Amino acid sequence: MSSFDNPIETIQLDEREKRKLIEALKQPKPAHEGARRGIRVPYNSSFVTVSITNPGGNVVKYSVIPRNLSRQGIAFLHGRFIYPDSKCSITLQTLDDENMTMDGVIVRCNHLAGMIHEVAAVFNSPIDLTLFANLTPSEEESHTEEYENDVSSGKIERGPSEMGTILLVDSYTLDRRLYGAFLDRGGYLCRDAANMQDAIEVLDRYQVDAAVIDVCCEPEYGIALISQLVVAGFSGPILAISVEDDEHVQQTAISAGAHRFISKPVASETFIAQINQLVGNGVAADGRGPIVSTFGQDEWMRHLLREFINDSRETVNTLRSAAFTSDEAQIRQICRQLKGAGGGYGFEEVSQSASEVIMALENMAGDVQAQQVAVDSLLNVLGRIRASE
Repeated sequence: MSSFDNPIETIQLDEREKRKLIEALKQPKPAHEGARRGIRVPYNSSFVTVSITNPGGNVVKYSVIPRNLSRQGIAFLHGRFIYPDSKCSITLQTLDDENMTMDGVIVRCNHLAGMIHEVAAVFNSPIDLTLFANLTPSEEESHTEEYENDVSSGKIERGPSEMGTILLVDSYTLDRRLYGAFLDRGGYLCRDAANMQDAIEVLDRYQVDAAVIDVCCEPEYGIALISQLVVAGFSGPILAISVEDDEHVQQTAISAGAHRFISKPVASETFIAQINQLVGNGVAADGRGPIVSTFGQDEWMRHLLREFINDSRETVNTLRSAAFTSDEAQIRQICRQLKGAGGGYGFEEVSQSASEVIMALENMAGDVQAQQVAVDSLLNVLGRIRASE
């Protein structure tokens, strides 16, 4: 349909006239009962399209003039009346010039003057406002509070983290909140669970890079869970944590499959340092820091770099599993892919490290230890890649 491929522009003004119109409408409105929740910020993108499903079922796409944006919805100017309760899809442009489409519903259409109507639409689920607008410090604070409230209420899920996703298992609610806050502060996405069943459900639904297991509780929540995760094929590193600073508990956890052990209480810096070392983030044991893509300053590459980094998290776990089972064919296949893609995304160290693994497989056949050293080096490099400073 031509009407869908070419959005209809019902208010035909040049950019200067559009800005003048928006400025003229920036008059304070009296507060009223049921005022909208949350902050609204100006949204000045020249690219906003709205696809409206009309009462008859046909879909028409319009180019509109945005007024302001919130996590819950958008207000825009339109040259025609739109029936409230009409379903819609709204395409916005991010700060990285990436187009994102949200489904929603029209909730209000007020006539202003002439052909101009002010329309309000509510998204089906809240958006991350920082993707679309540069916020002031006070707006950032309010946005973070709204975001956390929406996450805790289940309205939205946290987006993927460049640092990685951590499974946190602890039967004590306050400790889950505390160490979950540590992980959030460290830049990780935390998936918490109170028991074995919840933990298995998390692993079934999400890609997890490492696990933190409290081993001081009932066996169901501690040592047995570590063993079950290992048997089930979880290849990520496991950090055992316990209030019991006991050599026997520590050795039991390590024997069950934990990679490291720390005792409570633990400071946030120490906790995150342990996680960083397990996952390979931050500064490596030899002092090397994060690896930033050479394309990190190119706005048009940002979303591609994020995708590559997020995909690398799954690659890390697959590579660990292949190394554990000595599956040289899979290791070689993964490294060939990384050798080609790493440099293409501005991560020359990824390509170089993947090449070194391939050489180790070819030149050190049968030397499992030497091959593992090369694989560990590649895992460390993958854990340190970043899109930007």
